[in-house]
Amino acid sequence: MATTTRFCAHHDAIRRKLEALEVELEVRPESLQLLRATCHSLRQLVDDHLRAEEPLVDWVDQSLAPAQREQLNTDHVVAQQLLRDLDDLLTVRAKVPTSLLLELCDRLIMTLRRHLEMEEREVFPMNDRVGVAPAASPSWGPSTEVAT
Repeated sequence: MATTTRFCAHHDAIRRKLEALEVELEVRPESLQLLRATCHSLRQLVDDHLRAEEPLVDWVDQSLAPAQREQLNTDHVVAQQLLRDLDDLLTVRAKVPTSLLLELCDRLIMTLRRHLEMEEREVFPMNDRVGVAPAASPSWGPSTEVAT
């Protein structure tokens, strides 16, 4: 249960950052400096979360159905690639089409939300029921997250 609680705190921090990103996209999608800062801090949150999840990988691989496992792994890869792509695009000095930024951000938001929901719906309840997940100890929580 403690592991689930800590990971839910990670999810809450990521969701708050996704909400901030959505607001920025609605209000000022042309503000590359603001998008760059938000995407950078979101990337840090996601990277930290994925590192904290590493001890659960073997347990999840043995416990989830292949389709669920594949979706979780794919989401990790896609989210990290989208964050890298956004980081690269937002740090170049060339003019980046707003439509491309919006498309990448929309895909990122959708991917991360689906992933967080799946973990909370499938992985965390299984861990709470079985109680055999390794002693994963996320290194950060709400008190040390990047401000939105």
